[in-house]
Amino acid sequence: NASIATTNSAFADNTYDVYADGGTLTQPVVWTVQSNYSLWLGRALNVASNASLTVSAGTVVKFPQYTYIDVYGQLIAAGTASDRVYFTDNRDDTVGGDANHNTTNSVPAPYWWYGISTMNTGSIRMAQAEVRYGGYNSRYGVRKQAAGSLALTNCVITRTSGDGLVVDAGGGTTSLSGVQIISNEYSGLYLSAGQINPVNCVFGGNAMHGLYQELNASANVTNNAFWGNGTAPMGVGGGTLTNQLILRKAGADPFVIRS
Repeated sequence: NASIATTNSAFADNTYDVYADGGTLTQPVVWTVQSNYSLWLGRALNVASNASLTVSAGTVVKFPQYTYIDVYGQLIAAGTASDRVYFTDNRDDTVGGDANHNTTNSVPAPYWWYGISTMNTGSIRMAQAEVRYGGYNSRYGVRKQAAGSLALTNCVITRTSGDGLVVDAGGGTTSLSGVQIISNEYSGLYLSAGQINPVNCVFGGNAMHGLYQELNASANVTNNAFWGNGTAPMGVGGGTLTNQLILRKAGADPFVIRS
């Protein structure tokens, strides 16, 4: 429940340069760490319903194995085009320096940390942020579930061991604008119910579908881009249709109806 802001500071010969304990946040907290270092999240973190976590522009948050952020309250990642926010594997030295201080003796990979998820009526709002190498057990990088709300603007979700983004049933709102969901090990986006309207998003290089929707869900993919997805640009689950399904043409790419 403490906030931190470091600028123009130097860290040397520490096990962890900037360390945030996990547990449950119960009040507003702000993390601001200069981009040549990173904030090491010590264990799984819950943001309580009456609390908020704001991650400031340029801050890199690194996750040890098996950790996650569950948001019952509010998570805000306030990046900019020149100072993005990153949520990544603690072995990822490409941003935020060498947090585990072992030079090149370890490399990042999917299936390392769980991911970031809304819980109950929690909300996630990210701009100019990147989520990398999630999916341990959870099989998602970012998840909107229950009656939670999700707004992503000019973000990247990549290298997930599972679906990059999961949007589950339960109400709430989902807004996707300028999001790149790329190079994930299942589908880029998995939509279980409801309707989404992504705008100027990119679904590319995912091992299965760029976007997979269950039969009674709908995605308006006009003015979005699909490339290099292994199974098909878009997949639709089979079964029994019980409401209106709208399939909107996405360039020359086909829908694939799955059994």
